[in-house]
Amino acid sequence: MSSTYLWTISFAIGMYTVAAMIGTNDVRLKKTGASLVCLFEHCATSMLECSTNKVCVESIKCAEKCLDEWDEDKTKEKFQVQNCTNICQFSYYDKTVDNFMGCVTKHNCISLPLIPNTCRTSIVKPAKQLSVKDIEGDWWVVRGYHPVYDCYPCQHPHFQAINESFWEYAPSYLVPLANGSQVIISQHFTMPVATAGHNISFYYHDAGLLHYETWWLLDKADDGSFVTVYYCGNTMNWFYEGAIVLARATSLSSNAYAKIKTSYKATVGLDLSEFCYDDVKNCSNIW
Repeated sequence: MSSTYLWTISFAIGMYTVAAMIGTNDVRLKKTGASLVCLFEHCATSMLECSTNKVCVESIKCAEKCLDEWDEDKTKEKFQVQNCTNICQFSYYDKTVDNFMGCVTKHNCISLPLIPNTCRTSIVKPAKQLSVKDIEGDWWVVRGYHPVYDCYPCQHPHFQAINESFWEYAPSYLVPLANGSQVIISQHFTMPVATAGHNISFYYHDAGLLHYETWWLLDKADDGSFVTVYYCGNTMNWFYEGAIVLARATSLSSNAYAKIKTSYKATVGLDLSEFCYDDVKNCSNIW
């Protein structure tokens, strides 16, 4: 669920840093904003490392193709571009890219077109007073609302206590690569312990970008078989919202889905028919 916009941003900066190598043109540059002065003043070392690193250069070239579709992508939150740039992220990533992106975002050397905030904060009404303890252990994501971040196959998050104040959120999922293959991605984030019934707000760095997210634990089955979640987040001025159904097993009954449908409509106004079905039935051997 970590919503990264790394490769669109990487492209914006790369227009200046490795333009001679990849043949970038001024038309694409106008779609984004990057301060050449800022880059050279604050990020000269990481910029040079990126420009001489094959993986970093390939990431920019890959994202360049995605950004060409920006104006044509009429979907909410530019879902098509996001999916394309995510594939670039998964396919071309190493510490050099992480360092470069961390530097330019830290010093605000770039700007991006706004993706508006559509978070439903004002209407969220959880059905039960839940806390992070209610999602302890292993789960499967069986339904998802965000068509990119929430719909990857084999999503298998794990939650466990680190200490009295913080929990670890460790999602794993299967992602596509630019060469047509797939690979398992595993991540580790830290979530604070919040009072039952209150939202859970936290931040994390993903591929050099600082993300802020807020989660609402909306409802839980009486038998503990599922928990419904809604979340909002942003990195820079790009905002996103999503929702996931956490299940202990890889499938739920029709009765369970009927309850989930009613609950999502009542708690946050979402229609379950707009959620994807996550492919988790053939994933047990992965873990």
